[in-house]
Amino acid sequence: MTPLSHAEQKQLLYAKSNLPLSLRAVIKHPLFLFLLFASYGPSINIIGQLRFTEIAILIIGSIYIRDIVNASRRNHVFFAVMFVFTGLCYVCFDLINHGITQITIKRSASYLLLGTEFVIIAWLISMNRNRILAALLGFCCSFLIVYTFGINIPNNNFHQVPWLVGMGKAVTLLPLIAMACLPRLRHFFIPLIIFLIIFHLMMGSRHLLLITIFTFLLLIVSEFFGHKTAQKFHFRQFGILVIISGCFLSLISITYISLTSLNVIPQKVLDRIERQVDAPYGLIVTARPEVAAAIIGITKKPLTGYGSSTLDNQIFYDYTTFQSAGNFSSFMENFKNKDKYMSTPSHSHLFGAWVDAGFLASIAWIFVVMFSLQLLMSTSFYRDALTPLTLFITLTMLWDVIFSPGPNRIETGLFLTFLFFARYRIQFHKS
Repeated sequence: MTPLSHAEQKQLLYAKSNLPLSLRAVIKHPLFLFLLFASYGPSINIIGQLRFTEIAILIIGSIYIRDIVNASRRNHVFFAVMFVFTGLCYVCFDLINHGITQITIKRSASYLLLGTEFVIIAWLISMNRNRILAALLGFCCSFLIVYTFGINIPNNNFHQVPWLVGMGKAVTLLPLIAMACLPRLRHFFIPLIIFLIIFHLMMGSRHLLLITIFTFLLLIVSEFFGHKTAQKFHFRQFGILVIISGCFLSLISITYISLTSLNVIPQKVLDRIERQVDAPYGLIVTARPEVAAAIIGITKKPLTGYGSSTLDNQIFYDYTTFQSAGNFSSFMENFKNKDKYMSTPSHSHLFGAWVDAGFLASIAWIFVVMFSLQLLMSTSFYRDALTPLTLFITLTMLWDVIFSPGPNRIETGLFLTFLFFARYRIQFHKS
């Protein structure tokens, strides 16, 4: 009997499937991916904190589990396993720290879902440029849909400060996606990026302001010092980035002083910045008191953490001290709200996992930071239509891992999938 060829074996596998091959083509079509991620914003919590989009992704994963296992890339599997390992660390060290079972299950299950959803999203995208751009466009449109129609979503703060909790990120991503889709016209979108920088400042979104500014800075570097083929890293590139960053930070300071004198910046934003700058602990500590307090807590229990449902008195004292910025009445008011906290405030993926479940729980996020930094250095000297989008998403990933609560499973999975696509593209074009 003549053995079947690889193509014939593949056809036989599809023939034995319970679902037709056309369904596979539908769920991997860019239009379907756009609609899938566009539904993320207006979806509701169906089971606990699972949104409709997550359930749809998990259903797709359960149907095509064999294909996903066979087709998943080694890097995708590695990061997924690391996220699952983080969830197991929460279980283990919460048992040591006598954590509350309900919170332990919630935290560990969140990381299990993150790893699973990331692998499924990566399989749906399959390193395809049109699919990843369609998915990102749908993700951005989801926030616009929620804001336009006033739809209630699990994030209760969205309609109060929409620009700070999703809308600003979505609007900034749109012109960057357009630059990737229209490479010959990408330079016409640069004035729009400058306008967004000013608008972020006026809206008081400092993290988006910093991310967009450095995206613009590195975009200039890639245009003037970059190559059409990706280059190997050498220290001259690092020196160029340091010099230009120093010059640009000086320009930012001068611009800030000018805009302040012209009364362009809202007074509320100015008051908050001045209060944090004049604080005895400095701007960074006062702006992110949760991160500073978590780092202090990590130095005391670096291996086991405090548990996901344990609030250490000293850490909370440090947190309220930094948050009050030397104001005693504000300190006492914040300290009275201690009972509202179920765990150590951290406001960081990396330091939150570390302070809750020890060093082992933070390894996954350390790998994400290392991977993002490596990609950032490579992209900064790669002149391509996809470079601005890659820079923004890489910087956003770094900021979220270090300075944002979460993780947001769909956003993290989608952005990480894009970063792997960008890395694959750079390696493919490396000279």
